[in-house]
Amino acid sequence: MVEIRNPSETVPGKNVRFEELGKGCYAFSADGCSNTGVIIGERGVLVVDPQATPALAEKVLQKIRELTDKPIKQVVLTHFHADSTLGATAFEPADVIASDLTRRMIDTRGSDDIRVLCDRDSALFSDLPADSTVIQPSMTIASSMMIDLGGMEVRLMHLGRGHTMGDMVVWVPQSSVIFAGDLVQKTSVPYCGDAHLTDWPRALDRVTAFRPNALMPGRGKSAKGGPAVATAVEMTRDYVITLRDAASACVEQSLGLRDTYLAVKDALEPQFGSRENFEFHLPFNVARAYDEALGLDQPQIWTLERCADLADALGDLNRRRTTQLPMNRWQLQRSPMRPTGIRQSKTVSLSLSPTPILPLRWSPDQSKMTKVKIWTLLQRISPTMAMKQPSHRGKVMVKTRKRFWKEFADFSERYGLLEFDARLTSARFLCLALDHDCKAPTCEAFLRSGEYQCVF
Repeated sequence: MVEIRNPSETVPGKNVRFEELGKGCYAFSADGCSNTGVIIGERGVLVVDPQATPALAEKVLQKIRELTDKPIKQVVLTHFHADSTLGATAFEPADVIASDLTRRMIDTRGSDDIRVLCDRDSALFSDLPADSTVIQPSMTIASSMMIDLGGMEVRLMHLGRGHTMGDMVVWVPQSSVIFAGDLVQKTSVPYCGDAHLTDWPRALDRVTAFRPNALMPGRGKSAKGGPAVATAVEMTRDYVITLRDAASACVEQSLGLRDTYLAVKDALEPQFGSRENFEFHLPFNVARAYDEALGLDQPQIWTLERCADLADALGDLNRRRTTQLPMNRWQLQRSPMRPTGIRQSKTVSLSLSPTPILPLRWSPDQSKMTKVKIWTLLQRISPTMAMKQPSHRGKVMVKTRKRFWKEFADFSERYGLLEFDARLTSARFLCLALDHDCKAPTCEAFLRSGEYQCVF
């Protein structure tokens, strides 16, 4: 079973870092937490992404008070996720600012997001008060806004859809520093469960157009210097594009979610497998990429029930081999086989893989198929049908291509085999038999058992 909860043993809030990114600009980061930006002007302080809980926000406030006693004027929410917003109350700001789209997402998804994140990352939200609710912005912007903190001009901008529909960045031109939120990551992989993967690279282009000298990502250490900023942006871009294109290729081949997960993981792991949160985010990232490849423009709302459904759909991935992205089309293959006692024989298989995975054993009675026993290796990405028929002498006689299709059509007509589609997933098919008792007729039962028998 895929583990959708955070497996990390890191204690959130440990190893606090408070880095100066430029004049008046600071980044707070700690293990297992989102980052928080701090901008200090002559008249007050602006905070970007106020942490997941008030207790963690107090650690940020303590660092601010070591530098200044100026009041917290504004708290900016770069997006709606609870791990970056629920600490806002600790700062007692005059205004909480977000984009119009972020406010819409808070209204429609915020409560579910809190419940899901508290379940998935319980350590991070362990000290969250029980009566905590979503943070409602007191001010929203459609596209951009300028704030004068006194000798420090701050620009808030919505650069397009990316990590979420309402992402906002904070740009300080005087210091050439940008606070990008979860739109950019440096040491961690991005979370894409609510993302717009097609639009995300364009938003990254707009970030690089500012040519910042420093960038605060959503998590981990900040990028200082032009080359470091460019590297962080390109790493995020590579991850998003690889995720999107790999999932799209799988959908084009009619693969199911589970096989798509395996293929996308193999595509991402060589470059990103060692980065933080790779395994933690991957199920949700693949689910969103799969939906977008199917044409769902708006991400589905993550609820506890949907998270459980995702874990069930992906199943047990412990037994698997390294997979590759599927070939461009189904191929009819002939692979030579010479079983004992057979002078000449061939196996005809319809497959994306040369190794038979679903052997169909035929009865001695050539007029009908009385027994179908199906074995599967769940780690394989593509099923194969191999036809063998035991003769009356107990030897194996392998059907020719023409003979197989003739008898298969005859059986379908006689016994109502309405559909046999092994492309749905590596271990899923639909087999409907009329007027016959099938012991395990559903795809779900087949996936759970890994092997079953139908008797007609």
